[in-house]
Amino acid sequence: MKKYPDSKPVPCQQCGTMVWQTARRDGNYLKRFCSQECINTYRRDPQRKIDRFWSRVEKTDGCWLYRGTISFEGYGYVCFGSYRQRQQFQAHRLAWTLLNGEIPKDRLLLHRCDVRNCVNPEHLYLGDRFDNCRDMDSRG
Repeated sequence: MKKYPDSKPVPCQQCGTMVWQTARRDGNYLKRFCSQECINTYRRDPQRKIDRFWSRVEKTDGCWLYRGTISFEGYGYVCFGSYRQRQQFQAHRLAWTLLNGEIPKDRLLLHRCDVRNCVNPEHLYLGDRFDNCRDMDSRG
């Protein structure tokens, strides 16, 4: 039996249990999960975080531009977690880590293309501070 006239049964996004979903005044539906446990499991899913990151990348013929949050220096950055447990990553460093593994502590991640929000791994390379200074001098 329906709880409200405009409600409909839908599967929980995490476990598939059927829940009643009620429309708000603007026509959007609120309930997508059957319990707080399913909400927490969904939020902690690492693959969901990776998918969310790549959904904000615009792949062109050259640069892959990160279209999420951009810092005032021009670098993209990504935040994961709640207010108290927030983790922040630079977008190009996260892309490199996902595709090539960890960045060594004594190395920097440099751009070949000089586009700060580019996350294309072909445009990124590992270097040290000397390489970074030489690269800045050669490009002006």
